[in-house]
Amino acid sequence: MQANFFKFLLGTPLYKFFNKKSIVQDFLMYNEFATTFTKESDPVR
Repeated sequence: MQANFFKFLLGTPLYKFFNKKSIVQDFLMYNEFATTFTKESDPVR
């Protein structure tokens, strides 16, 4: 029952939308972390 539900979920455009959204979110979070990290380790400041 649950496996079928997941198969259905994976096939929907909604899932693809959420998947893309989370990828973008992860990228933004990583980007934010990277900029903060480089600022902190900047020897000039």
